[in-house]
Amino acid sequence: MNGGPFFRNYSIQKPSRSVPVQQTQHRSSPKVVSVPVHFISSEQPRTTLSMLKDSAALKIQKVVRGFIVRKSVKKIASIRNEVSEIERRINDIEVIDLIRRDAKERLRVNETLMSLLFKLDSIRGVDCGVRLLRKAVTSKAIALQEKVDSIALADQQSLDSLNDSGEVDIDNDCRSSSEQITETSGDAGNSQSVEDDVVKEMVENYNPVEITADLTEIGEADHTSIAGSMEVEKVHKEGDGGNDDKGKREVVEKLMADNEQMMKLMIQISERNEMQTRMINSLSRRVEQLEEAFRTDKDKLRRKKKKTRAALRRLDKDNFSI
Repeated sequence: MNGGPFFRNYSIQKPSRSVPVQQTQHRSSPKVVSVPVHFISSEQPRTTLSMLKDSAALKIQKVVRGFIVRKSVKKIASIRNEVSEIERRINDIEVIDLIRRDAKERLRVNETLMSLLFKLDSIRGVDCGVRLLRKAVTSKAIALQEKVDSIALADQQSLDSLNDSGEVDIDNDCRSSSEQITETSGDAGNSQSVEDDVVKEMVENYNPVEITADLTEIGEADHTSIAGSMEVEKVHKEGDGGNDDKGKREVVEKLMADNEQMMKLMIQISERNEMQTRMINSLSRRVEQLEEAFRTDKDKLRRKKKKTRAALRRLDKDNFSI
């Protein structure tokens, strides 16, 4: 029964008073841990290895650029020496006369200058100094070409003026001789009047173009026959005598001289046309060669760009993998 809830012994429990004691808690200091952080930035400090690579690349570029510049300058200097030699020859009076007379020599000089211009165009202008030097030599070669063309043009103008003056003189001589023959034909005898009528008909029917064509087709045989007939006519006229015979003989001789002059002019014109045809053909061939070289250089440049892009892509991949 003492163990029941109603029979508790409250006297046994003694109240006790405890003294409060403050307990201090020791807090531990926080531990600092450094965590390395790796990141890629554009302002990343340059390392010694990267600086060495950049300096080596710059040195290689300088050496290659200097080599290309020296090579280009040597080529331009050799071409400049050739142009100076041509200029020295053109300044000579004998060479100028030869160029004026011979169309082949003039064509050869023009082709030489044109080939030098093509060589200058094939040189790359890797530097401003190289470009300026190439421009100076090119302008000098073009000036020499213009000088040669001016020599040929002056010769052509002189031929044209000679042709015009020759035609005018021939017409004037024909008119004066026809008038003279008309005045003297009435006073001569029967035989003399017949000869005068023949000469008058020859003078009136005179045509420089037809005579030149006939002389060109007939050749030297007709020249000899004409000369023989003229000599026979001279013999007959000498038998008759008189101032009229002398005037007619002078007219015929003048006509023959004019015919020879016209033939010489026609030969010169044909040679000049042939020379111009050859020059045009050579220039057309040069233009075709230049176009072909331009296309070839363009294809080479395109292939080079493709190779450069492929190499840059491989380099970027290697750097990214590292």
